[in-house]
Amino acid sequence: MSEEITQRYEQVCGQILNTSRNELYLAMRFFDLALSSFGYQISLKTDFIGTDGYSLYYNPFFLTEQFQKSRIWINRAYLHSMLHCLFRHLTKTPKTDLTLWHLSCDIAIESVIDSMYHRCIRMASSALKKEIYRQLNQQLKVLTAEGIYRALLRMSLSQTALQRLVTEFT
Repeated sequence: MSEEITQRYEQVCGQILNTSRNELYLAMRFFDLALSSFGYQISLKTDFIGTDGYSLYYNPFFLTEQFQKSRIWINRAYLHSMLHCLFRHLTKTPKTDLTLWHLSCDIAIESVIDSMYHRCIRMASSALKKEIYRQLNQQLKVLTAEGIYRALLRMSLSQTALQRLVTEFT
């Protein structure tokens, strides 16, 4: 990308992310400090949005396209990233199966977001999400990443089933 185009994307995407942060803040003021702690960085190495705990890395093409489709998705992605930091998923020792560990963290985060009743993040859950939550709630009192990891190991998921869950919860 040329320098001029990069600057324009940084400006537009910064406005999108600031708007998302502000909408989340208005609904959940208790997250003020956590919501305000991220810097924003363009990254063409990611297809979506991600964090290292300090910055939100975003693909500008994906972010602007998703914003046009649904501001709620952007709000959920921002909150999702922030909650990974609050739950210290970024600093915990990876488990043997890294893909399953990341999926477990994502399921834990999404279950928290899906339990919140704020218009700025509310989306209907798919049948697959509801079924996974039902199965996990039968086995666990609280949906923590560690508990979900153990439960998913016991499920012995096929590669296809695992990929469906990764697509659903990531």
